[in-house]
Amino acid sequence: MGEARIVAEGLKFPNGLALSADETKLYCAQTSAADVLVFDIGPGATLGPGQRYGPQLGELMRPGEPAQEPSTLGYTDGIGFDVQGNLWVCLPGANRIVAITPALKVVSLVHDPSGKIVNHPTNITWGGPDLMDLYIGSIRADYVLKARSPVAGQPHIHQR
Repeated sequence: MGEARIVAEGLKFPNGLALSADETKLYCAQTSAADVLVFDIGPGATLGPGQRYGPQLGELMRPGEPAQEPSTLGYTDGIGFDVQGNLWVCLPGANRIVAITPALKVVSLVHDPSGKIVNHPTNITWGGPDLMDLYIGSIRADYVLKARSPVAGQPHIHQR
């Protein structure tokens, strides 16, 4: 690994990271803010100031307050782009995966309230020759899920 340096500070539990298709923007899930930030990537891989990308994605549990309904929790984790520019976001506390569309609307893609199959999803990626094999990892399950995605994943640089 080359020289490491801090390029963004003051984040609230930075977690999943994804690059835009043209690699000019970095997206960062802030788990403890229930949102995603976007940074412009500048010369020398510097980052501009972060801005919220889309809305807050759910509730956060607050000390001393009654427990939230799990399906409303917005703790963000793994993220990834599909070829249509939708940013898929794992919400493990809600057993949900949502997408933030390019128009910044939130669409629920997967929701398993019981957690019997999609149990605390924490990471997501696409594979296969057509990039339509969807893989979902979990912090609570001892397996990785594989399903056919309704849309292909954004190809990474080595897949172009």
